[in-house]
Amino acid sequence: MQWSTVLSGSRHADLGAVAVDALLERARALTARQQVTEESLNQHRVAALLGEPALDEKGQVRSWATEVRLRLPDADQKHLQHLAALHRREQTTLLERRMEQDKRAYLKEDVFATPGSAAVWWLVNHPGEVENAVGLLDTLSELSAAANDLPVQCAEAIDRPPPTRAELAFSAAVDDLAQADDANHPTDESQQGSVPRHAGAQQTRDRTRAGAARTDLNGSATKSAKDAQGEYREQFYSE
Repeated sequence: MQWSTVLSGSRHADLGAVAVDALLERARALTARQQVTEESLNQHRVAALLGEPALDEKGQVRSWATEVRLRLPDADQKHLQHLAALHRREQTTLLERRMEQDKRAYLKEDVFATPGSAAVWWLVNHPGEVENAVGLLDTLSELSAAANDLPVQCAEAIDRPPPTRAELAFSAAVDDLAQADDANHPTDESQQGSVPRHAGAQQTRDRTRAGAARTDLNGSATKSAKDAQGEYREQFYSE
């Protein structure tokens, strides 16, 4: 450090202290605007500033400095490095989180807003694979329903309007007719299941007897008809 007096007859007892204080004030004003971690850059700037002679506030001395050195204690240096690392990590985490939020919003609000938009998105990323897209419609519909907090089984009904009263009444009438038809016409299996096993032989004997009875009746009826016809002929000739 170097300095020289300006005003003769100064009453200050220690002009050297005044020169040192003036240099420190100039250095403090510069370093307050700089990053502490930029130690080498700050040293060059301070050396350039203090190397120019300048007056103190009262104009008593002119001071300047050469071979300026800045030094930060080791404990403070480690502390500042740790804080800088944490700050960089925080900035990276915030940036990654923002990117993830943007991607999730894009998928939910644009890609999987509807099953149709999901299918179009898949076709854009797989051009020409129309058949594969058709096979993935159910899967894309389920993804769209899940992205919109809807039940997965309702994925196909997202764009389908609810049934009208007429459709509901028609469906109910069809169900009633089907139930009534089932009640009036039981299946053959149910009828066969109600017949005992030993009843088969009895049914065969009954059919045999019925056949014989029909034969007798037919024979008797034929004979009676012949008798009646012969009697009619006899009466005709007798006249």
